[in-house]
Amino acid sequence: MSGLLAILSAIPVAAIVYLGFLANRKYSNLSRFVTNVTAPQALKLINENKNMLILDVRTKDEFKSGHIKGAILIPYNELERRIIEIEKYKDKPTLVYCQSGRRGSIAVNTLIKNGFIDIYHLYKGFSSWPYEVVK
Repeated sequence: MSGLLAILSAIPVAAIVYLGFLANRKYSNLSRFVTNVTAPQALKLINENKNMLILDVRTKDEFKSGHIKGAILIPYNELERRIIEIEKYKDKPTLVYCQSGRRGSIAVNTLIKNGFIDIYHLYKGFSSWPYEVVK
């Protein structure tokens, strides 16, 4: 392996491609745990799964300005250390959202690392939510 790394370090493009290949192999199975959904799909999931965890990973101020009914707030940057608060939902459907989708994606990865297996990501974020909100 060290010989291969020495060769690859001499050829930067090849090294980047090789590392990308390794990363893809390591994370290629993550997609089986998460489904990106639109707002209409998310609403349908919520209505059909009364035991679904709805996880808002925005800031406290964003949450206060309006959120999906039944949502629990854990900002994405606090999720790793507060994961114990939602561990009982590991095998239940989990809807994750932020404002636009970026922080939600980060939270999804944290959930997968912590054993969550049925994740739905509102990939366009709360900004795409045209339905009733709680303030």
